[in-house]
Amino acid sequence: MRLFFVGVGSILLWSAFRDVDTVKVVSVEKLVVHDTIPFSAVELKEFISDLGLRCQDIVYAQAVMESGGFDSKIFKSNNNLFGMRLAKSRPTTAKGERNGFAYYDNWQMSVIDYAYFQSAYMRKLKTREEYLKYLGENYATSSSYVEHIKKHLE
Repeated sequence: MRLFFVGVGSILLWSAFRDVDTVKVVSVEKLVVHDTIPFSAVELKEFISDLGLRCQDIVYAQAVMESGGFDSKIFKSNNNLFGMRLAKSRPTTAKGERNGFAYYDNWQMSVIDYAYFQSAYMRKLKTREEYLKYLGENYATSSSYVEHIKKHLE
């Protein structure tokens, strides 16, 4: 089992991932270093990998889709890659709400908030199909959300 946790201020996130026997730590110091890195698709993919998110290609496809190819108003004004609303019942890295969506100090905090989301609601999902089904039933605002994600995967 893989234990993954991220320290953000006084919050510590623990998430169990199966079939791996290592521990990964992303410290606040590393986040400070990442804070100086401008956004790019390459940096996003690397950060998703650094955090050890599950279904990394799906997460990346969501970011592309939700941010309008990294050009949406919500991404640009809120640093919000995933169209996340302000979390009310789980830890979050969001600073608050702007234009109806969570806003973040930088794009990396948006990805870390997605990691919190995965940890809180998706940790028991075992397959990519279960992951996509969960997104379609609980994350999506459109009945064709999963189909759009799959197109981005191609």
